[in-house]
Amino acid sequence: MATQELKKSLEKIGLIFSNMKDPILVISQKNKILFANENALKEFGKNLVGKNCYETLFKRSKPCESCPIEKSLTIEQRRMRFEKISTLPSTKETKYFGIDAFFVEDFYGNPAVIEVFRDITESKKIEAELHRYQMLINNSNAIVLAHDDEWRVTLMNPYTCKVLGYEEGEMIGKDIRSMLEKNELERAEPVRQKVRIDPNMSQEGFEQYFWKKGKKERVLISWNVTAVKDTDGKAIGIQGVGQDITERKKAEEELRKYREHLEELVEERTKKLQESEEWLSTTLNSIGDAVIATDTKGKISFLNPVAESLTGWKQEEATGKPVGDIFNIVNEKTRKQIESPVSRVIREDVVVGLANHTVLISKEGKEIPIADSGAPIKDDKGNIIGVVLIFRDITERIIAENAMKDTLNALKRSNEELQQFAYVASHDLQQPLRMVTSYTQLLAKRYKDKLDEDANEFIKFAVDGANNMKILIEDLLEYSRIQTRGNPFEVINCEEVLKDVLFNLHETIKENDVEITHDYLPNILADKTQLIQVFQNLIDNALKFRSKDPVRIHISAKKKKNNWQFSVKDNGIGIDPEYFDRIFIIFQRLHRKSEYLGTGIGLALCKRIIERHNGKIWVESEVGKGSTFHFIIPIKKNNYMKKEAI
Repeated sequence: MATQELKKSLEKIGLIFSNMKDPILVISQKNKILFANENALKEFGKNLVGKNCYETLFKRSKPCESCPIEKSLTIEQRRMRFEKISTLPSTKETKYFGIDAFFVEDFYGNPAVIEVFRDITESKKIEAELHRYQMLINNSNAIVLAHDDEWRVTLMNPYTCKVLGYEEGEMIGKDIRSMLEKNELERAEPVRQKVRIDPNMSQEGFEQYFWKKGKKERVLISWNVTAVKDTDGKAIGIQGVGQDITERKKAEEELRKYREHLEELVEERTKKLQESEEWLSTTLNSIGDAVIATDTKGKISFLNPVAESLTGWKQEEATGKPVGDIFNIVNEKTRKQIESPVSRVIREDVVVGLANHTVLISKEGKEIPIADSGAPIKDDKGNIIGVVLIFRDITERIIAENAMKDTLNALKRSNEELQQFAYVASHDLQQPLRMVTSYTQLLAKRYKDKLDEDANEFIKFAVDGANNMKILIEDLLEYSRIQTRGNPFEVINCEEVLKDVLFNLHETIKENDVEITHDYLPNILADKTQLIQVFQNLIDNALKFRSKDPVRIHISAKKKKNNWQFSVKDNGIGIDPEYFDRIFIIFQRLHRKSEYLGTGIGLALCKRIIERHNGKIWVESEVGKGSTFHFIIPIKKNNYMKKEAI
């Protein structure tokens, strides 16, 4: 009786569920399928009734923790919703099912479950795709932002929150306009309207400033703007994917400023270059030398007016021609053609000077002696880009040189004649002078005091005159022999020279209580005998022109560049500066013979000796404050310098 009633109940349930589209199963407490509607049989296979639900549908021997039967045993719950995955026996296709479970009791009070299966495979795929899309958005380093038609923020990914300084989710539902300035809103409105009118269009490269949180700093974002569409394709909002280009924009602005600055520099440099070229052109056209420029093949690119005048070629005629056609040069003596300096400059990358006796033959055949050189023209990398020839007409120079040679030859002859005359005057006249001196002295000896006073005075004048004449002739002879009778230069010790001088003047120094001191005196290359004369004349000069004070003389030497400068300082009567040049002239005296003895040749001899040594001599003095005579001797570059203590 009970079995029949159960069958009738199941038949009623079958009638109720048979027309439903979703698969429906009735499952007993022991997981036995008690009923399956037509759609359940289509999905899960025939002959389901009586089989274990979990073994058949889900390939499990017993239910999982979320099984409705298990739950019904522990909680008071009449309905459950859960999801399961099942592989269909017919197609082997795996599907997701959303299951609504309803707990019921059979006629005996045993629990049973009615499970309604809904196929959610597609929605699960969409959900998974949405989840993947959401993960991409959340993990993206792109700015993603969306809002609805009411300007409410609907999407703001974590990176956007980080860039703008917000917490995640902080701006969702809030007005996006709070992050924009008024002018940015005005710029954005046309873009928004375009996208709303045509939801399928996009606006790329739209740049917009957004305020960071707190509105103290702005971020420039480059957007790709599209519409947010509903299922019908209607625009219901705006979304944008963008990049923070703030730093890039700053860099672009700096680059723009740098480019403008660079353009200004280039413009300025170009202007200066043009001015320089104009100046150079003006200079080349104005200088007195001839200038020819060629390229690396030796073809002419420039002639200045002087070059045009000397060669006989005009700039427009010569341009592009080989330099040898224009700059035709030969040797003045051999008449042989000379290689153009341009060829050698290009070949050897050197500055080439023209040889002596070079003659330029002009276009008209005129011969002009020239001189100077050719040099490479290089770019900033040191590469030869051409050659420049600079030359001049040396006709006048040759005339002047020839005239100078004639003058020098005449001067040489004159000097030789002068030296010969001095020698004759000082040597050949000594013999008759000795006779005059001897006889005047004999007259003075025999007839002194035997004639009247006038006779005595006349004899005295004759004797003195003969003696003075003898001294003058001897001095003149010595002066004339400085160049011709000098000894070869050798390494000498100046302290030894000074010792010889002091020995020669020993008696005079002793008699006059003279004090002579000196500093270190070097080794030099000189004529020892003549250097003794210099020191002896300078010391003798100090003794002669002494003051009332005891004579004090100091000798020193200092190295100055390539010279040794010697100084002889005294405390004598001094010299008026207006006579500094006069005292070195032969036989020039500043005092009468009755005041100071001598012929006035001592300093002239010093000057001539120092000049023979390629040096010079001068004096520093004040009247009443003594004098310092300086002279320099050049340092010769030879082995003796290694021994020189410096």
